[in-house]
Amino acid sequence: FFMAPMYLFIVVGSFPLFNIIILMLLVKRLVFNKVIIPIFPVMVLLTLTILDYIYLLFYNQIPSLNFIKVILIIFLTILHLFETPEGFESSTAIKYLTLGAFIYSLCFILININTVIGDSNRTGGMGELDANTYGLYNIFTAAVIASRLISKKLKGVRAILYSLFLIIIFIAGIMTLSKTYIITAAIALFFFVMTASGSIKKMLIGASFMVIAFLVLSKINYLVIIFNNLLLRFTSAASLEQLTTGRSVIYGEYLNYLKDNVRSLFLGEGLSSYLVHFTIRPHNSIIELVISWG
Repeated sequence: FFMAPMYLFIVVGSFPLFNIIILMLLVKRLVFNKVIIPIFPVMVLLTLTILDYIYLLFYNQIPSLNFIKVILIIFLTILHLFETPEGFESSTAIKYLTLGAFIYSLCFILININTVIGDSNRTGGMGELDANTYGLYNIFTAAVIASRLISKKLKGVRAILYSLFLIIIFIAGIMTLSKTYIITAAIALFFFVMTASGSIKKMLIGASFMVIAFLVLSKINYLVIIFNNLLLRFTSAASLEQLTTGRSVIYGEYLNYLKDNVRSLFLGEGLSSYLVHFTIRPHNSIIELVISWG
């Protein structure tokens, strides 16, 4: 499961690695496990998919790869929730999530170590991942690791090892120059500090770890340049539209549409059929959730 996706990635080239992983996980789940298909949720999903597909055809739209991928991800999630594999343990899943994110982050750093990443050449990982998407994958993994450390699920050598993984994953996220990443990281950090606030010892250990990590990383000239380029994306904005990279305008268009279409506000428009009214996705999970499902 490490080598096959990497081989396919190298051979296929630009086809995103995570698409291959999703497909392989689904095939493994269906072929190598004794699977009982949960009829009701799968029928609901199938009905929604058919309705969405008909709606798209009615407006002469062709379903995109993203549309198909979302359906497969939901199907995979349904299988896991309703028919959890025998012997599944969250700790094992977290271990593989961490190791996968660490290896991918390390490769991403090594590949770009001689490239000064600026606003014009931002990238997300080694495939065609959007920089913000890759950054959010990293912050999710970093949050999972931090949660394990705070809850003392990791101790001794493992705690030190996972802390190093956490730093590498965080650096890879910084290299995306994603404003979304740094804002989400700040919010996550705030909540983790609040979580640990019941213990002075935890707060002191956490604060000491962050200060030491910051001092060490600030001595690496390449990271200082990257961080300055990231800050420049904030300070160079002359308006809210520039600061949000056009997202505030996109949000406004979607919110105005929902305000003028009460039916869509309460019932939604389908997984991707709302795109017949727009030229670009909402770039916001909450707005996309509302306009898709109501």
